[in-house]
Amino acid sequence: MSEEDVQTPGLEGAGEAVEPKEPETPEPSDPLDAIKDPVARAEAKKARAIVRRNAKDEKPEPPAPSQPVASREDLAVIVTNQAKELVSPEIREHWEELSKIPLEGYNPMDARSIADNMADRLVILKTKQAKPNPAKDLATSPGIRGSTGEAPKGDFASKFNTNKDADSWGT
Repeated sequence: MSEEDVQTPGLEGAGEAVEPKEPETPEPSDPLDAIKDPVARAEAKKARAIVRRNAKDEKPEPPAPSQPVASREDLAVIVTNQAKELVSPEIREHWEELSKIPLEGYNPMDARSIADNMADRLVILKTKQAKPNPAKDLATSPGIRGSTGEAPKGDFASKFNTNKDADSWGT
């Protein structure tokens, strides 16, 4: 064995050395490169780039839903039914009447907000339906008894002396 064989073990009797081949020219991956005329090839590539750019801008239409989409009114009915479950039986009993009372300041798409608003409306309804106060007549009086509430008549105003100077006040 020679020194060369020692340096490269396992190549004993490998045979003749093979010259490396030049890589074959790969086929162009772009079919437009097969066009021989450089002006025609440039025009074709330019047209392809424009088409691809426009294709990116176009968005495909979403597929049609297989089930009907719930409308806002449908969602409002669902939320209202959830709110009815949250309130007391007394509010449920008067629900239609309470709905007629105009009161703002609630979210119509939030069950908790609707329930709180209906509780406020119940308070308003109870105040409207409250019995009149039996002591109302005693709390308010028309004035001094026997008086009609009109200004005094006759020579009553002449009994007051209003022409005195400040010097004669003490006497």
